Amino acid sequence: MVHYYIESTPLPSEVYLDFCDITEKKGYQCSTHYVTTEDGYILTMFNIKNKKQPGKPVLMVHGVYATADGFVINVNGKAPAFSLADAGYDVWLPNTRGTFHSQAHKYLDLYSKEFWSWTAIETARYDLPAVIQFVKEFTSQEQVGYIGHSLGGSMMFFMLAVKPELEKDLSIVISLSSTLAKFKSESLLMNLVTSDFSIETMDFLGVKQVLEKPTLFMTKFLQAFPNFAYWITWDRYDPLLHGDSVSPLAYYSYKYSGGTSLENLRFLRRVMDSPSYELSHWDFGEQKNLEIYGKPRIGKVEYSNIRAKVALLGGLYDLVVKPGDIERFARLLPQESLVFKKLNYQHDHCSFLFSSDQKYMEDVLSLLKQHFN
Repeated sequence: MVHYYIESTPLPSEVYLDFCDITEKKGYQCSTHYVTTEDGYILTMFNIKNKKQPGKPVLMVHGVYATADGFVINVNGKAPAFSLADAGYDVWLPNTRGTFHSQAHKYLDLYSKEFWSWTAIETARYDLPAVIQFVKEFTSQEQVGYIGHSLGGSMMFFMLAVKPELEKDLSIVISLSSTLAKFKSESLLMNLVTSDFSIETMDFLGVKQVLEKPTLFMTKFLQAFPNFAYWITWDRYDPLLHGDSVSPLAYYSYKYSGGTSLENLRFLRRVMDSPSYELSHWDFGEQKNLEIYGKPRIGKVEYSNIRAKVALLGGLYDLVVKPGDIERFARLLPQESLVFKKLNYQHDHCSFLFSSDQKYMEDVLSLLKQHFN
């Protein structure tokens, strides 16, 4: 009877729409593009424009197990990507390797161990330069703006630390709830899935992909029991913080979750367990170190290499990346690079994406206008 109740639970029609369907339903133009990285991963990237002549290009990059959908599915207020499009920007939304949008490779099989042998280091080293170069060439623009949520911001900071010459391609880097330093998460899910026990158990069972898109049955379960959905998501997104309904949580979970590699969780655990706030590079061995970092032996992350203009935005109620952790990261940056810092927005980790309170976007738009050449 419970199974029948769940199966008969109706879902919002948007659940069955793809990214461009959702976008075009809102009145925007949408197109899909494919970008091949230097190491062979084929990434799906979406482009959103308003009906008028698009302006400067801006990249919006999602977090650790998320997808580009997170920037367009807000039902409580105007989604961040649409705010940019309405302001005249040419909005580009890549999906990093391993998410359900980007599960192709030039020669590796999706189900092979090799396909999933990567961390955020590889996404920073290969995915981000590839999408930046693609957007520059497609738009004939010398620079792009960059907005990264959570790990989407952290990857950019890492990319700039190892490839500082790419600073010239960026007008400004705006991070939402991001750090490139040790952080102590109070999120129950984050601590559960990155625990040594969970990682080693999944590794023993042969699990390669984690936190992937839920099934339609699971989505119907969350829709049928919204209080349970709230219970398992509140530490990342609490809709009650802004008086929003819990009913969209099933829809958000289905569209937002895209999956990541088990190795990426192992990497995040190491960051969280770092003996100091100043991180050391991940040691791959001399040959791969040379490929990733440009030198065979590695040490601390070169924070002084991050010379792009940086804006740090954080939420007062964020349990995943707390304001204090972003503050400590800010002290590691070259102070001439830090052009804006505000860590007391009335937000938690994902309400930047999903809540009815999107006033922070006024600061984002002001920063883009001020720092685009």
